[in-house]
Amino acid sequence: MNRAEYHRSLIRTISLVKGNSLCRKTFPNYVPVETDYEHYSTKEEYLSVYKKTIQNQTFSILLKDESALRYTYVPSPDGVLLIRYDYFQFPFDFPSYEEYLIANGLKYKDVRDEFKDAYEQELIEAPLKLYLTPIRYEYDETEYTLGIHPVSHIHIGYKNSIRIPACMILTPLAFTLFILQQCYFDKWPSLLNKQNVKDNINISKRGRYLVSSSFFDGLDKQELYIN
Repeated sequence: MNRAEYHRSLIRTISLVKGNSLCRKTFPNYVPVETDYEHYSTKEEYLSVYKKTIQNQTFSILLKDESALRYTYVPSPDGVLLIRYDYFQFPFDFPSYEEYLIANGLKYKDVRDEFKDAYEQELIEAPLKLYLTPIRYEYDETEYTLGIHPVSHIHIGYKNSIRIPACMILTPLAFTLFILQQCYFDKWPSLLNKQNVKDNINISKRGRYLVSSSFFDGLDKQELYIN
């Protein structure tokens, strides 16, 4: 997957979430830098990373439930490719900003972010969700180790070493559809009835980019992996 193919998939992804009223903000031209990425292995560390991501607007898509998506494509001068997609689940057991407005007799389209400061003040005292499931996809040739560290893989949760291998390079669209199906199961059945969702599923399946045999062979193929 080259940069142009990546960008086309990102634009299609943003069109998908906008067209189905799933997002509140998008930054299609946002380009992450190294300092945007911080390691988290505990709930407290994840909370800190989430807050910084939202406050600094270092994300590509802000969903209506206050969860965020971030997409990164970084080719290096020597040709080594790094791809990373993050799903930051809203960590608070508290209504989203739009739900908060509705509860106070307001609509987002009328007031936009006028009451965001008041909302964030209430979030300070809000309890955290009992279970949090951030999800991250990575394609990193520099970290590849045959049979041990797959070049293309999905991380689920934190404070674990779970890496689900894939024999393909995921596009932003494929990752987003995965998130919508797995994390928004209550919305997924109705989304499946929409033609633009069906079309994007088919496009995602047709536009597969297989991992080179240099980074997926032998022991890698003996594992359970996403195909």
